[in-house]
Amino acid sequence: MENFWEKMDIGIFPSLYGEGIPKSMLEAVSFRCPVITSDVRGFVDFSENQKNSILFETGNINSLASAIIFLATDYERRIKISKSALDLLNKYYSSSIIQKEYSKLYRIVVN
Repeated sequence: MENFWEKMDIGIFPSLYGEGIPKSMLEAVSFRCPVITSDVRGFVDFSENQKNSILFETGNINSLASAIIFLATDYERRIKISKSALDLLNKYYSSSIIQKEYSKLYRIVVN
């Protein structure tokens, strides 16, 4: 995946339904690729519009096109959004944090 995401300027995730936080979106963020996502469950759990991603109205092709143009034409905004998303990823979704949460869950289930 590294070779793929390092070549991308923007990751676009136009899902029509909620699916939790997609691993592919987290991968894009981990490689400092700014993302544009549908405003559906899962994506919005991670995304704060114009802070760490760009959200567009699900199923609205004009909304998606506007989001692409908005982000594609502003390099500095892409850098700022990708940094903010990476900071959020490292704070709440790093592998060490996820491992700790699984450990807590397993302890609860076992006990």
